[in-house]
Amino acid sequence: MKYDTIKIDILNASQSLLAMAKDFTYKNISNNLIFIIRIVDNEFNQISSFNERNKLRKKLNESNPILTIENATKEIENIFDQIYEINLYIYKAEKKGLLSKLK
Repeated sequence: MKYDTIKIDILNASQSLLAMAKDFTYKNISNNLIFIIRIVDNEFNQISSFNERNKLRKKLNESNPILTIENATKEIENIFDQIYEINLYIYKAEKKGLLSKLK
């Protein structure tokens, strides 16, 4: 991924992930993409309890603002030099919109 192509690369990856999700579900999934961004924290990975880690993950995800692709790419551009990797997840899939998580 290059700085100049962040938006295109994320959209392409999102469309690929969306196509895979549609192939493996019987539900109707919207093509409307919205995003949340979460910075990985090393303290999070030090929690040994799987249940406690999941509770914290859910709390962190729900506390992050929901972003459009434009806003998500602007935030990523601001921290681009500090990024090691970007993980794209489907966080919620609903008829009205697909919430993807950039981690």
